[in-house]
Amino acid sequence: MVSTWSRRAGRSVKTEVSRITRSEQTLLALALAWEKRRSVQSPLWPYLQVLPADFATVPLFHLDPHDSDQAASILTHLPQDLQLTLKNQLAKAREGCRVAQRVLQAIAPTEPPLNYQDWLWGWLAVNTRCISLNARPTGAKQPREALVTQDAIAMAPMLDFLNHDTGAKHQVSTGFDTELDSFTIRTSSGILAGDEVFINYGPHDNGWMLLEYGFTLRHNPYDGVPMDDHIFEVFSRVEHVEEATREPGARRTAQQQQRAAGLYRRWLQGCEAALHERGLWG
Repeated sequence: MVSTWSRRAGRSVKTEVSRITRSEQTLLALALAWEKRRSVQSPLWPYLQVLPADFATVPLFHLDPHDSDQAASILTHLPQDLQLTLKNQLAKAREGCRVAQRVLQAIAPTEPPLNYQDWLWGWLAVNTRCISLNARPTGAKQPREALVTQDAIAMAPMLDFLNHDTGAKHQVSTGFDTELDSFTIRTSSGILAGDEVFINYGPHDNGWMLLEYGFTLRHNPYDGVPMDDHIFEVFSRVEHVEEATREPGARRTAQQQQRAAGLYRRWLQGCEAALHERGLWG
């Protein structure tokens, strides 16, 4: 990408860019969006063709940054905790686009700016597919064992095809190998042609999976229901229904009391089991 970009005399591209941002996600997203614009002329074209044409299953894809009413109408369909996360995602993507435009203007001033949708495609391609690794910066003079303290992110073609499964840690391990100076994927057993291979993205609930990756799992051991205002509103409605069906001054029937106690016990048992599973009980 850089070979096609002009720059001011006396400044390297790296210096020019670092004056504006050092956000790896922003720069990777800009690189992908730029190379996609170049189409078949891009050396990355074969890789770009296997990336999704859009990210329609990711909620952020549908938010219009210039239409607050449209964004609000979508947000209302999500639980409160996910609404906050999605708002933060939108703010981060908008700021990333603004910074990326500055980078593009600085090193390729004759190029037209990217529109937000093209930029968002690159942003989501990185967000749904990048890997984090502790690796020394390219060209660093450190010994191989000396790693930077902050995570670096990278796009790794082929790794994209490994899907998520919560039990995959027993099948595949991944990580940066300091001896090989590369990101490695190791399997605990042989993989036959045509077999699907999984990795574990981490212990995330379905809300997080939906916002970050655009999918949920039918059986997710890390899933949960936040006790937010929406849940308490449901409890309140149940209470109102029970109150409305009782005669004035009448107490709850024994059946109603038993039902409430049973629901409460099952809820407590579920909480205890979840805490035991995560090693948090006691």
